[in-house]
Amino acid sequence: MKADVEAVYEAMSKEEKSCYAFVEMNIKNWDYFNAAYGLNTGDEVLEEITKTLDNFLKNRGYWQRSYRETYHFFVLYSEDANEVLDNKMLDSKVQDAFLMDLIDLLFDIPHPLLFHNVYMSFGILLPSEVNGPYNMLVNKASIMRTNCPELAKRSFCFEIYTQEKYQDYLLRIEQMRCITHARMHDQFIYYIQPKIDIATNKIIGGEVLLRWQDETGSIIPTGEYIPYLNTFGEIYLIDLKTFRSVCTYLKEGLDQDQIRVPMSFNICANNFGDHAFVSDYLSIAKEIGVPYSYIEFEFMEDIKFDQGNRVLEIIQGFKEAGFACSIDDFGRGNSSFAVLINSTLDTIKLDRLFFKEPLDDKRKQMIAHLVNMIKGMGMKVLAEGVETQEYVDFLKSISCDYIQGFYYYKPMPLEEFQVLLEQQND
Repeated sequence: MKADVEAVYEAMSKEEKSCYAFVEMNIKNWDYFNAAYGLNTGDEVLEEITKTLDNFLKNRGYWQRSYRETYHFFVLYSEDANEVLDNKMLDSKVQDAFLMDLIDLLFDIPHPLLFHNVYMSFGILLPSEVNGPYNMLVNKASIMRTNCPELAKRSFCFEIYTQEKYQDYLLRIEQMRCITHARMHDQFIYYIQPKIDIATNKIIGGEVLLRWQDETGSIIPTGEYIPYLNTFGEIYLIDLKTFRSVCTYLKEGLDQDQIRVPMSFNICANNFGDHAFVSDYLSIAKEIGVPYSYIEFEFMEDIKFDQGNRVLEIIQGFKEAGFACSIDDFGRGNSSFAVLINSTLDTIKLDRLFFKEPLDDKRKQMIAHLVNMIKGMGMKVLAEGVETQEYVDFLKSISCDYIQGFYYYKPMPLEEFQVLLEQQND
């Protein structure tokens, strides 16, 4: 029944143990009905859903529409305190207990715009978690619902609160705060991994790689923060700052007749999310005055190379400006042969997956075919992630151009990289 749910909860709290689950329910894409059919129709949708929820909860729960298209309700739920269920079993039990019955009723609302055409998302707290201030119930249920992996899909979805999921959420947001703090306090630095000319064993370039150095001077493993950088969008700001710093290093060194080699910068899918990213890079390079021939952009495997002509246009724009362009991690993920055919790339970097396993005949044949094909199209080939003499010898035998990997050098601070450059030119 309709009620002041917070007041109901206050009354429940006087009992020793709750026998109700607490649920936040939200209508997916409710604004669409307002936009497409008008506000009156949007109100009709709310009325139909409200009526359905009210009928469902008669004699088994209490509900209220808290704001706009969001409802909060309590529903009777039987919970065995001694029962231990994994997530999959728990999901199934909740569906059987009440959720599927409600979903079926909502999905079958006979309104012509709603019948089999309206979906909800749910955040659910089971009775054992229904404790503490009411606002915290709402907060936890909302966190579960809005972080449900299926939230963006056109389907019903739900997430059941567990302490583990809640802590994961808190950790993720705390990591975001730490990353922002690290960016603001210049804790993100860059290392350089040398690129080697396979014919001369000389360093002919370097790839700029991001590293996080905390307050103690320790380098944090990349796997602990790179996913967060991409998820939260901080990577773009850090990349631009790194680009500016390396361009300054190149320009100042060249002006003083010091040894410099071209540097490459990774362009990931998040860069494409900023419509001005090309002009941002161009304006920095122009402002500093670095020769464009000393800069290469590596387009990474997480880019969707089939997104119309956008990737091709960006590559062409960089090329026309005078920059070199390459495809990174070729052979993994989204790498597209269409890009090879339709763009004027300089280098293709074969992904490390080609060089991880023992070098058998099948692998030799595949790598040789790729190298011959790429070189036949007028592009250079770089093998990345190479760690053994066996692979180095084989790559030399098939005329691969460059190697990048631990066999020669690991990523290193810029100062160490510069020392190597000077030593090889003594």
